[in-house]
Amino acid sequence: MSRIEPFKAVFYTAAQGEPHLHAAPPYDIISAKEHAALLAGSPYNIVRVTLGERPDAAPDFSGAAERLAAWVKDGILAVDAAPRYYLYAADFVHEGNAYSFIGLAGKVDLAAARVRDHEKTIARVKQGRLAQLAGVRGNVELVFLVCEDDGAFLKLMQEGKGACRLTVPVKEGETHAVFDLEDAAAARAAALLDGKEFVIADGHHRFQTAARYWKENPGVEGARYCLAVAGSLAPSSGLRIAPYHRALTFPSRERARAWASEVAGALPAASGAADVTLHSPGAEEGVARAFRGRGESLVGHLHKNFIDTLPSDAAIEYTRDLTGAVGKLRQGAPIVAVRVRAVTTDELFATVKAGKVFPPKSTYFHPKLWSGMVMRLFEFDR
Repeated sequence: MSRIEPFKAVFYTAAQGEPHLHAAPPYDIISAKEHAALLAGSPYNIVRVTLGERPDAAPDFSGAAERLAAWVKDGILAVDAAPRYYLYAADFVHEGNAYSFIGLAGKVDLAAARVRDHEKTIARVKQGRLAQLAGVRGNVELVFLVCEDDGAFLKLMQEGKGACRLTVPVKEGETHAVFDLEDAAAARAAALLDGKEFVIADGHHRFQTAARYWKENPGVEGARYCLAVAGSLAPSSGLRIAPYHRALTFPSRERARAWASEVAGALPAASGAADVTLHSPGAEEGVARAFRGRGESLVGHLHKNFIDTLPSDAAIEYTRDLTGAVGKLRQGAPIVAVRVRAVTTDELFATVKAGKVFPPKSTYFHPKLWSGMVMRLFEFDR
């Protein structure tokens, strides 16, 4: 059973001003400059307990739970009286096209949930999230789950949209909102959720950290659950998967050229849209290649056969935009910019069902769920 349950939500109160002053992007896509701007925008912005008070220093999360409890006492935050499900909706633009997404917010029972990873995680990142969770003793950020769906789950959410709790314009052309799920739809939602297996789309480090924290602290009431938004991957769901590219820096241009030639020589030429394009010294415009592998993903194949076997003197950067890397390449840097197509939903589920995971930074789901929109604190979710 999936076991995604209702919870007592925590929201910023209207008395604190516009909700956009307090919400923030996920911790892992906030630059130091953005961090500083969020801190300056509000004394109560949620970034204070997701990334800390100082963009230029390691965060100190001690006392975060006490701070949040004080915000509840002072009326900055309010706790709903009864547990319920909520809906997280986003209207956004991706590659020039407009999309709408809606997902169901609930708390995942870590003891009973059927939730699978799809990417490898990084130990040092999880250590940082463990310190954050121990300090906050609650979930102020959202794990993003997705499931296969014939359309019934998506239809239920669309038809069950109730009162709007808050609306946040997160950037130009993109607005996020939280709604109640109407009571009549809640029982149907619980039944549908209990029949689903979910894949983590975003928040692998947070979810794994929540499971570890609960196992290490079984006496902490509320730690058995993790706050998440569950979304459908039906074709009409609005969710988009974008790629992460790789920029590899070698000790010399000769080494970079040789490695790119090796990869290009092992893959067939692309007759249509390229699966992978290699920008390298002497081939700055890119060499387009196709991928016809069976039983593995494109990015998994590249890592297994070419990237993970690189010597330690080659450095890798994961990036959504290769413009900077290609620019440096044109100026003489010993770089190979590896542009990959996006992981498809079929690849995603096939990989997970085979008991495998992708390399780190293989997918970038749109939309990103913002922190501080809807929250759960252990002390009050009883």
